Amino acid sequence: MSYLKKEDLEKLAIDVLAHLQRNHDCEYGSIGTDCKRPFGNSDVEGDILEIIGQEPSGDDGEGPCWSSSQREYAAALYDAVPKFIYERYVRSYPRGCHHNNWNTK
Repeated sequence: MSYLKKEDLEKLAIDVLAHLQRNHDCEYGSIGTDCKRPFGNSDVEGDILEIIGQEPSGDDGEGPCWSSSQREYAAALYDAVPKFIYERYVRSYPRGCHHNNWNTK
C-alpha cells in the first residue's frame, strides 16, 4: 500500500461512506452499499480513476483510454480501501470494534 497515494485512498473512502444506505433486505434491514455504487458500472477501474481525478493516459488507436498501469493502480486502490477505512475510522475509535470482518492483509 506504500505506493498508493493517501489522497486517492481518502477520496475513495469518502465516496464509499457517502454511498452508505439502509437496505431493506432482511428482518431489520442492513446498512451497506449498493454493489453498483460508487464504482460499479461496466468499468470499475475507470470509475475509480475518474473519482480520483485522473485523465486517461493511454491510446488504443481509437482515442484516449485508461493505460494498463492506471488500471493496475485503480485495482490496487480498490483492494486497499477497506483496510484504509478500518485503520482510519475503526481502529482509532475509543471503544474499539466487536468484530473485525475487514480483510486487513
